Formats: sequence, C-alpha cells, structure tokens
Amino acid sequence: MTGLTLPTQLYLDPAGAAANSRPATKTESIIDRDVRRFGFVPDISQLKPGDLLLISKKLCHTHQAARHKDLSLKSSKQIILHQETGGHAKEDARWYHAAVYISDFLICEATWPKVIVGDMFTYLKNQDHLLRFRSAPDLDINDRWKIVVNALCSLNEKYNLYAINKLRLLSKHGYWIPQKHDYDFQNAKFCSQLYRDAFQNAVKGKAICNTNYVTPADLSATPFLIDVEVDWLKLP
Repeated sequence: MTGLTLPTQLYLDPAGAAANSRPATKTESIIDRDVRRFGFVPDISQLKPGDLLLISKKLCHTHQAARHKDLSLKSSKQIILHQETGGHAKEDARWYHAAVYISDFLICEATWPKVIVGDMFTYLKNQDHLLRFRSAPDLDINDRWKIVVNALCSLNEKYNLYAINKLRLLSKHGYWIPQKHDYDFQNAKFCSQLYRDAFQNAVKGKAICNTNYVTPADLSATPFLIDVEVDWLKLP
C-alpha cells in the first residue's frame, strides 16, 4: 500500500531564473528598476485575467525567520504557522498571501491597510519570494474579467484584522472540525477571501472552496484550481 502523494506544485523561484529562462522576444517598456537589475520577469503572456497569484516568502522557511526583526516577515510566518496548526500540509501552508491577477504585471490584493492595485514587481525585486499562479479551467474571458471587476469593486476598503484574528482562533481548534462561529466571513477584506468572493460573485454555480472562510492554504489545496506553468523571461 502506498501513502498519499500530494500533487506537484508549479511555482517560480528567482534562484532558478538564470538557469530556467528564455530570452524575451520584446522589451517591456517600463519595468521596476530593481527588477530590471535582477534581469528576469514571469512570462505574463501565459497568464489570464482573474488568475490567482499565491506568494511565499523564502526566508519564512529558514531558522532565521524566528529571530528576524522584519515585522512583515514575522506576520507572514504567523500566517504560515496558523495554517499548519489548522491542519494544512506544509506545502499548502507556506503560501501566506493571495492576489488577483489583472494584466500587465498588475494585481489586486488585500494587504494592510486596505485593498489596492499593486504589481508583481513588489514580490520580484528582492528575489526573496516564490510566485505560484493558479487558474480555474474552462472559464471564458468574460468570467475572467468579471473576477477582476469584482475584486476591483473592493478598492480602498479596509483590511479586516478582526477576521484574521477569528481565523487564528479557529485554527487552534482545527479547520477540519465543523465549528460554530458568529462571524460571516463573506466579503471580509483579507487576501484569500478577496479572491474567493470575487470568484464566487463572478462565476455563478462554481465554488472553489466549500467553507465560509478561505485561507491562502485553502486556495493552494483546492482541486477546483489548477497550477499554471509560467516561464521566466530574461530581459535584454
């Protein structure tokens, strides 16, 4: 008898960009200066509007993370630990942040203190993040743009720390245990819930997760999304 084998995850690691890239066929006109110095970008021609971007910070998986003074790193590490405590596999729990891909490196994300339009360059310029792209198969382009529009409807809404604290408390009991709680997570503004609600509001009759709340680890593990294979492009 063989044990359970987790699906292989496809993601971009900046450490492997030089050895696993191909030349860009055209020069992107405007690229973050630090990313241009790095010299590589994801091939966004392989992405579609409404795709999911999952983020993992590489330093979170080292012993240095526990004593690091960077508050954002500590926050990321706490999310990872809560997801593991809640019952997620390490391979899924390591993804601590989620965003909605728009186009041309732009993303919509819920991050402190509010929902914003950001860009991938934030997670590329220091070469310290892993990037993983996921997509719902068989969606037409109209549904994909509806996901984007639904996410953008939440622009400037306040990041919901209360919901994050509720998730932390639920993780202590275990996400696998049906739990009664007095909080409706729908439309709560934190990263993974933003993607889940945008998807559910745009694509009627399809659910990417069957719970009231959704963590980045849930979006990593759900079989209703598939990983998108994205190549590194070497900038001229």
